[in-house]
This record gives sequence, C-alpha cells and structure tokens, in this order.
Amino acid sequence: QAESIAAALLCSMVYTALLSSNKQLQFLDWPYFFIMGTSAFLVAIFNVSLLWWQRLWHLKPGQLKWVILRGALGSAGNALGIFAVLAGAPVGSIAAFRSVNSIVASLGTVALGEHFGWLHLLSVSLFVLGATLTADPEEIMATMGTTLLGHGLALGSGICGGCSHLTGRKITDVHPSFLTISNMCHGWILYWTLHFIPQVPSGNFQSMEGAHLHGLLLLLCLPMIMHFDTTFGGIASQRCSAAVATTVITSVNMLLGYGLDYFISHHRMKFLTLLGSTLIFLAVLTMLFAASTSMSRRSSEYKASSTKVEHARSQELSNLLPLEDNANTI
Repeated sequence: QAESIAAALLCSMVYTALLSSNKQLQFLDWPYFFIMGTSAFLVAIFNVSLLWWQRLWHLKPGQLKWVILRGALGSAGNALGIFAVLAGAPVGSIAAFRSVNSIVASLGTVALGEHFGWLHLLSVSLFVLGATLTADPEEIMATMGTTLLGHGLALGSGICGGCSHLTGRKITDVHPSFLTISNMCHGWILYWTLHFIPQVPSGNFQSMEGAHLHGLLLLLCLPMIMHFDTTFGGIASQRCSAAVATTVITSVNMLLGYGLDYFISHHRMKFLTLLGSTLIFLAVLTMLFAASTSMSRRSSEYKASSTKVEHARSQELSNLLPLEDNANTI
C-alpha cells in the first residue's frame, strides 16, 4: 500500500503539470483538443507496443468489461469537467463540486467490504469542508442560479471520477498498461470529437506557425506527461482503496494548484482559501496516517497468523516423534 500511496502522490504532481501544460496550450491559442487527442493516441500505441513486447497481451474472463468501464468513466469525468467550464461555472466551484468523488469512493469502499475506519471518515470530511472553503461559498451561491448547468456537470464529473477509482479495485491483477490504453483510447475519441465540433472553442493551427522553442518542447513532453499521469493513477486505484486514492490525489492537486497560483501568478489568498487549504493538508496527513495504521495492523495480523501456523506445525511434529520412536523400537 505504501507504493500505491506514492503512486497517488506522483499522479497528483504529474496531473498538476498536465493542467499547466493545458493552460499553456490555451494561452498560445493552439488547437488544444486536437493536440490532446493526438497525444492520447500516441500514448495508447506506446502501451500496446509495451504489452506486445512483454507478451502480456491477455486478460482473464470478465476483466475486459471493467477495463473498458474504467476508461469510459475516466474520460466521461474529464469531459464533464470541460463542459462545466464551457457552461460558465467558476473554476473554484468546479473544484468544490468535483470533491464529491471522495464521498462516492468512500461509499463504494464500504460497499466493497474494504476497511473504512473513523480516520478515513475524518479525512474525507476535512477534505470536503476544505474544498468548499477554498472555492469561496459566497461565490458558489452567487453563481448558482446563472450557472446551474455548469455546477450540475461538475457534480457529474466528480461522481464519474469516484466510480472510476472504484472500478480499479475490481481488476487489481490487471497490468496497468491495460488501464492506460483504455483511458487514452476513450480520451483520443473524446478530444478529437470536441475538436471537430464548431461550437466548441479549441484554438487554431495558424497560431502554430511561429512556434517558439518552449512550445515545441511542450508538444514533445505532453505525451510523456499524459502517460505517467494515467499510469500512476491506475496503479493507485488498483492497489489502495478508492477512498484513499481519491482523497490524496484530489487534495494534493488542489494544494499544488493554489500554491502555483500564489507563487507564480501572485494571486492573493483570501482567509477562507487559506483556511480551506489548511484543512485539505490536514486531510492528506490524516489519510496517510490512516493508511499507515492499516498497514501496521495488517502486518501484525500476518505475523500473528504466521506464528499460529508455525506453532501448529511444530505441534504436529512433536506428536509424530513418539510414533517414530515406537516404530523404531518395534
């Protein structure tokens, strides 16, 4: 589980880099959706080649549907988030409504019969409260009437994200490249579809004529960023509970996002934003502590069971020794 939590933290960092890359593409007015779709296609081809080279191109009966479902839910969550922005919902409100993914994942964790203690509940509660405060509740209520559709889409995005992590728990023994291929294939179709819809603004190719060096480097790095983001996210969803994965990933994403806005864009933080960020940080620490106690409990249970097995074996051997002595005497 320590490796899965590390994967969740790395996924958060890489996802922040992906968001920064997306903002840069939009700032350059490049064809954002077309570039994202092409990058997703390249990542899918790379992972297919990787599985073919390692001769791991096989799935057990019943696993294919979960692989496809996870990719569809992940892409649907991204699409609904994009549509929420296009519908006019503020970014802070979208972040607050997307935090429902932790609640969905927590309910799913309980339904799957996995351990969900009071520390997990405390962490999820702190995160949801912190996400609401950082999004500025007054702004949410002020824009609720005018952007009701956008808030509904953001809520749907969070629900899809939580369900996506839950499906990863159904295919824990599948190679992560299968999840990456599913996500990227769905993303490729989605982004190219959005690009060819005239009503969706997605930049233009004329803006790429005088491309600078940093723009070309961004094009080269974007497929790699998407690959690591999807791979680390798949590993986290497979190897640790959905409640832990969603809380850690979403919390660290929000903290890094607000940190970049403060240090790079020099945006002043409101008191509620600072208080909410503190609560989110406490939520991450609480979830990590809960995960560590869960690992120590499993380790002690494993040692206790091993000790019982060894004691039973030694007892059987001690019972067999008198029989061997009697046989030798005879």
